[in-house]
Amino acid sequence: MPPLPRDPSLLDLYGPDAEAERERAREFLTASSHTGLQLEIGFGRGVFLSELAAAQPQVGFLGFEVRSRNCLELLKRIDRLGLTNVRMVLADVRSVSPWLFPDAVVDAVYMLFPDPWWKKRHHKRRLLTPETLASLRRIMRPGALFSLKTDVPQTAELADQSFAATPGFEQAYPRALDHLPRSHRERRCLKVGLPVLSRCFKAVPTSEGGGGVHSGGPAQREQTAFAGREERRC
Repeated sequence: MPPLPRDPSLLDLYGPDAEAERERAREFLTASSHTGLQLEIGFGRGVFLSELAAAQPQVGFLGFEVRSRNCLELLKRIDRLGLTNVRMVLADVRSVSPWLFPDAVVDAVYMLFPDPWWKKRHHKRRLLTPETLASLRRIMRPGALFSLKTDVPQTAELADQSFAATPGFEQAYPRALDHLPRSHRERRCLKVGLPVLSRCFKAVPTSEGGGGVHSGGPAQREQTAFAGREERRC
């Protein structure tokens, strides 16, 4: 895979100009020209992120991805659509969020079809852990929504368990996701008519020693459809 080109939409936080790029990232996070800030973690081919950004040009969008080929695909979409409100980072959000984000600046977080990391030795790579969710909760404003879609029941169950163990979240009705664009993955889902599981959690104020998600039962499932198991990214 060739190196990524220099582009205003790409924040190279670990490259030769890291300090300047990190300052540029912080300016984007707090830009007064934006009416809000939303994140997608693992944006895959970038279909969802680019269409959401095109529909809300007044909002800033930041995407995290660990595959350079997906960043290149999103760069092409940004150029084709003429988007100026999207930035992307080629890095694991867990390594960046503790030092890049101030508290309570994010209005929405999307995680669509995360890799389930089936093998036990790879479980440490899973994103839906109480530790990761606590880190994300710090940067989310009260009322911000965390939206998840997956075609893997075990991933949905892991989300239920991890959110329940993380203070500062409560369940929200999955129909809050209905107005969103459909990712590449979900479009394949609809085509073959197989189910997808949806989860939505709202950031709420926490009290010292408080528990995790407030709920009277398991999170509601919303079924749309899914394609084959070979692809886990949107």
